[in-house]
Amino acid sequence: MEVVAIPSPVGPSPGPSPEEVVALERADNQIKWYSVHATRNALSYNSLKLVAIISAAAIPVLTAAKADTLIAAALGALLVSLEGIQQLLQLHRNWVVFATTAEGLKRERFLFLTRAGPYGKVHHPVRLLSEQTEALVTRETSSWIATMQTSRSSASEGGGNEDAA
Repeated sequence: MEVVAIPSPVGPSPGPSPEEVVALERADNQIKWYSVHATRNALSYNSLKLVAIISAAAIPVLTAAKADTLIAAALGALLVSLEGIQQLLQLHRNWVVFATTAEGLKRERFLFLTRAGPYGKVHHPVRLLSEQTEALVTRETSSWIATMQTSRSSASEGGGNEDAA
């Protein structure tokens, strides 16, 4: 089936302005970065948790089977190490926050392209897209820095469980 272009009654669209191109490229680059890193953190978190669950489940089985206690002890040490790595790297928190930020950026991009929401009400929608993009990225970066500082100080002090984030 052939697609036929219907001419616009007001003439051809002039295309995006240089500012619009820059703003959309910045938003697209940030969407890609946050999406990739959310996926990486999700895979890492789920992999660590899977190994931890299997290790934890194997310990009582090995003990009941009267297997070498060294094996059960090694699995216990592995379990503690995996939890420590997860706490230090904050994989779950990063996964959730990076995915949320990516979705927020996608939302702003969509609203901008359709001139919906606040973008339909302002005189300079490109400026608003730039401001919203940078606000989302800055907010997430500030939060990440604070979380990493807290995580590192808790880890060095032997702090508590921050997995609930």
